[in-house]
Amino acid sequence: MLASPLNGAVASDLIELRGGIGAVPGVRMAGVHAGIKKRKSDLAVIAFDEPQYCASVVTTNEIKAAPLVVSAEHLAATGARARALVCNSGCANACTGERGERDARATARQAAALLGIATDEVVVASTGVIGVYLPMDRVAQGLERAVRKLEAGSAAAHDAAEAILTTDRVPKLAARAFYAGERRYVVGGIAKGSGMIAPNLATMLAFTATDAPMSLDELQRELAAASDETFNMISVDGDMSTNDAVYAFAPRGDGGPPEGFAAALRAVTRDLALAMVRDGEGATKTLTVELTGAETTAQARAIARAIINSNLVKTALFGEDPNWGRIVAAAGSARAGLDPHAWSLTLNGKPWVDRGALEILSEAEAHRELEEASVCVGLDLGIGDVAATAWGCDLSRDYVRINASYRT
Repeated sequence: MLASPLNGAVASDLIELRGGIGAVPGVRMAGVHAGIKKRKSDLAVIAFDEPQYCASVVTTNEIKAAPLVVSAEHLAATGARARALVCNSGCANACTGERGERDARATARQAAALLGIATDEVVVASTGVIGVYLPMDRVAQGLERAVRKLEAGSAAAHDAAEAILTTDRVPKLAARAFYAGERRYVVGGIAKGSGMIAPNLATMLAFTATDAPMSLDELQRELAAASDETFNMISVDGDMSTNDAVYAFAPRGDGGPPEGFAAALRAVTRDLALAMVRDGEGATKTLTVELTGAETTAQARAIARAIINSNLVKTALFGEDPNWGRIVAAAGSARAGLDPHAWSLTLNGKPWVDRGALEILSEAEAHRELEEASVCVGLDLGIGDVAATAWGCDLSRDYVRINASYRT
């Protein structure tokens, strides 16, 4: 029930690959244990054989971590050209003042020296506890080991994907290949995120790459559109972090991407986004909200996000409580122009409530549907022909347990 059509895509034209970003030619990766965390790997390096354009979408939080500030400076200085990315987990390097920015710059500077590139060609990212300084001696030693271990392929990508995790239970990788004429291209990515996930980016990092050349403007446009349809349409708990970023890398070109790139990028970002929902902290169920009958895309997305982001909806899902009033109350809270007399609800494809008043599915039947591990709620606004899809999960007792002791 988590799948949804890709706008403008023909599924048969895309080839699903293993290895995430490791499936993309010209990319080398490594993940190591630097000692930022006690036991698990915590430092990833991604390096490109040739200069890349780098597009970005970052958190809308007014407090932005030092790595975001420094990376923005680097991309501005180079015209958004990059050759490498360094990401650590276990420490967000957020709310760390001038020292935090110095540490982020020092990380980039050492990585650049080890790789033989310019400091401004390195993008840096961090995830973990806020208000803690990076242990730079450990980062330095970890960088040396990571650069020595750089390799192409699926295994190296898996190591890098593991090194960026925090409370995630599993690494997240996705890749698609497509043909433009006789030429085969690949889009691949890795991501992390399982808590502090809310629409408009949250505690998530995603790094994608392709061997399809294009202009920076086109890459930025495609990344923003893909993020709007995928990363910005998921929710675990409704909280937003300080470090969230999506970076997309592509060989430098002069025009638009090859036909098929947009569909491949959306497929990869959707896979990564849904992997975050499935891996939500303490999650026992996933929820798909299929919003139809809207007048505009903005309206459809706003209402779908309001539902998926509602803690009352999430807790009802966990308790398998067929309280459809919570769903429509959340929809109305978006204040996006819902007609209170025109909407209808379905549950796993079965008519549930018609025209805002008539309950069709009995409470016992609705409860049985909510026992499923994957639940799909359809809301037809009945006022237009525009649709949107959002994805989320339940909010369980385990979520409280995990986050009550996240730092300690």
